[in-house]
Amino acid sequence: MFQRLEAGDAGRIAVFLTEVTQDALRSGAKLIASASVAVEGTTLGSVDDTVGRPDVLSVRWLDGNAETVGDTIDLGGREGRFEIRVRVPEDCAVTADADVIPEAGT
Repeated sequence: MFQRLEAGDAGRIAVFLTEVTQDALRSGAKLIASASVAVEGTTLGSVDDTVGRPDVLSVRWLDGNAETVGDTIDLGGREGRFEIRVRVPEDCAVTADADVIPEAGT
């Protein structure tokens, strides 16, 4: 869910919020975030050089003290609210997605 826009050293930053709930075994090992350019309610699958590319700058666990630079955070059994920060290309809107990847073998 989109939360807000911020100005940063890297340009405009879009901040998104997602919620992770774990199963009884807490088998979700990693949260991987991705970002896309939004075009009239959809996303661009492949971005050409004239549009620019949104980059996931960081993922942070809001219910504790875990943060990572880049698009992947080790969950270690964590659940709760996570903030995803995305660099926004000029003259674009962006969207973010998050996937929870289970431990191998679960």
